[in-house]
Amino acid sequence: MSKSEKKVFTVIIFIVMVFSVSITVLSLFKIPTISHDNSAVISIGEAKSDVLELAGLEEDDVVFTEQEADIKNGFRYYDFSFNDGTMSYRYRIDAHTGDVVSSSSEKID
Repeated sequence: MSKSEKKVFTVIIFIVMVFSVSITVLSLFKIPTISHDNSAVISIGEAKSDVLELAGLEEDDVVFTEQEADIKNGFRYYDFSFNDGTMSYRYRIDAHTGDVVSSSSEKID
């Protein structure tokens, strides 16, 4: 084996060793990652009950104009629009956590 071949071989062995050590060190630490798990934790029915409770209304007192599951930027949401004849309400619920992502209400003219 020539001198230049030995240098190349040594460099390759060094790179493999550094990579192996890096992987081992990283595996020792739990590195937080962003999960794009789109499986819903709460059902659309549970989310619907939650938005009605937040609005202080009963299902018999409102008319739903929108009630759908949606995925935006890799995250699953439930969108609701409804009114009680005097007020209009809009809610977006994170289907994984159940948190309110956005909400609004306005008086109907």
